[in-house]
Amino acid sequence: MTTSARTAVPFRYCPACGQEALTAADAKSVRCEACGFRYFHNCATAAGVVVRFEDEVLFIERGHDPARGLLDVPGGFADYDESLEQAALRETREETGIALDGIRYLASFPNRYDYAGVLYHTCDVFFEAELQSRPVAVAADDAKAIVWRR
Repeated sequence: MTTSARTAVPFRYCPACGQEALTAADAKSVRCEACGFRYFHNCATAAGVVVRFEDEVLFIERGHDPARGLLDVPGGFADYDESLEQAALRETREETGIALDGIRYLASFPNRYDYAGVLYHTCDVFFEAELQSRPVAVAADDAKAIVWRR
């Protein structure tokens, strides 16, 4: 398959028949010319949390590519059978050790996430958590360090 600027597909062979006969059908799908199978490369969903204590916001320093070394809010991709709220709480716990009591919806944005040469279109959903006391946070999982900023 020739990869078009319109359609990015992370494989060359049809998942249904195994033939190398995929062609771009439209901006988010490819069609197998051999068997007619159509694959939709849909949007992935990620959730992040803006964790605030007084006038500071908690950030993680990313420990891995993409964007290794840059600051980010705790977050990541939603797993199968998981709500965005569950994903946001799980990712915050995994990356910082903080078990949040509650979060509130903040906003969502379309994004592009380039991982290992594959461009994923994402919908990034953000929540916020206002803390009453500053927790002890420990960098873990994808986080290299914890950083509080004003």
